[in-house]
Order: sequence, then C-alpha cells, then structure tokens
Amino acid sequence: MIQRTKRKRNLLSIKNLIILLIALFLFLIFLFFKSPLLPVKEIEVVLESVDCVSLGEVENELSIRGQSFFSINDLYFERKIKQKYSCVKTVKIEKIFPDKIILMVLGRQPVAVVFILNKGSSTADFSSSSAEIISGYLIDDEGIDFKQSLEDKGLLKIYVDEKSPDDLKKAVFIVNKLKNFSLEIKQVKILDGQLIIDSKFKIFFVPDTNIDQKLAALQLILEQAKIDGKELESIDLRFDKPVIKYASKKIKI
Repeated sequence: MIQRTKRKRNLLSIKNLIILLIALFLFLIFLFFKSPLLPVKEIEVVLESVDCVSLGEVENELSIRGQSFFSINDLYFERKIKQKYSCVKTVKIEKIFPDKIILMVLGRQPVAVVFILNKGSSTADFSSSSAEIISGYLIDDEGIDFKQSLEDKGLLKIYVDEKSPDDLKKAVFIVNKLKNFSLEIKQVKILDGQLIIDSKFKIFFVPDTNIDQKLAALQLILEQAKIDGKELESIDLRFDKPVIKYASKKIKI
C-alpha cells in the first residue's frame, strides 16, 4: 500500500515537472517572438531598378523598426510592398542578429510595350499609324504592367484588343523561345485570345494549349524548310496539325 502511494507521488511529481517545462518553453517562445527584448534597431533598404518608391517610403510602409527581431515575416512584408507598388517584383529580407534588417527591393524590368487598340480598329495591320491606340503600358516577363515612362526604345511591341495578363505572359514566353530559333520578331498581336507573330512570315498560336508541343513542331518545320530551301509565308499552329503556307517563287523574266 505504501509503495503504491509512493509511485503515485512520483508520477504526480513527473507530471508536474513536465507541465512546468512546457510552460517554461512556451514562455521562452513568447520572449523571443513577442517581447521587446530584441527589437529591430537598424534597417537598411537597397533599391535595385525601382523608381516608383523611395527608401524612406519602404521603411515607413513596413514599420519594422521596434518590432521583435524574430517576429519578422518575410512573405507578409513582400506581399504588402508588391500590392502597393506595382513596379516592385521581389522583396528579399536578410536578418542580421541581433537587431539589423536588410531589405532588398528589386524592380520589374520591361520586356515589351503593350498597346490597347480600339475594338473598331482594322485587324489587318496593328501598326500605330493605322489603328487607334487607346492606351499603352509596359510589362515584364510575368505579363505584369507597371507605372513607368513609355520612352523605353527597342522593346517588343504587342498590340491587343483587350488586357489579359495571362495571355501577355504566354506571349512573352513564346517570343523568348522563338529567339532561340534565330527569328527576328517585328511585332505581336493578340486578337480574341489568338496570338499572331510577325516575323519574316506569320506564326499563329492559341497560347493556352500545348505551348511546348507547338514550339517543338515549329522548330521541325523551320528546320525542314531550311533543308528544302523553301520560303515560308505562314505557319498556323492553332490546330492539331500545323498548316504551312509557302511563299510562291518569283519567276524572273
């Protein structure tokens, strides 16, 4: 009987010790993440290719100074900055113990200028001289538009009848792939969800279906045309089987 009582007391003591250790552990976690024992005292902001926000604006927007060093949430702060400033592509946070934070803010790089056309414009030629342009803006490789001057020259021109970031992202992806085929792209048109690429010949795509497969087929067609010495007029990749049209040979008199 006495032994049973001792065992119960020992078990109770062990249980109390475990509860005490758990409480101590939770208290230490609270000290690390919630208490002001390790507040952020120094903040360094580095801007790279960013012209829509200043160093001070980034620091003020995030209000990191004074927060617990261990409570800084990288994803939260990146999302907050990107939502407010469209020219920001990435925010990287480096923590230097015990009280310094370095913010690396990287801007979006323009890869194309997009022109939105009047629905009544002629679809035969999307050049700015023959179609009514409603507005224009720059996009990066993700198809995201951001506020910046349209004075950037040498960028790919994309003419669209409506704004679709997803279609624009796919168009930029396809154009970058075509550069590997040594094709010089003059301009791109997106009409009713269909992609028309102007090079030495026209290429037609539906950008939401089997892009990699279509590009592989295009590469084979280009290689075969080069072997056969044929000049292409258009390649239509909107269907299951590509439709190829060759340029008629001019007869010298």
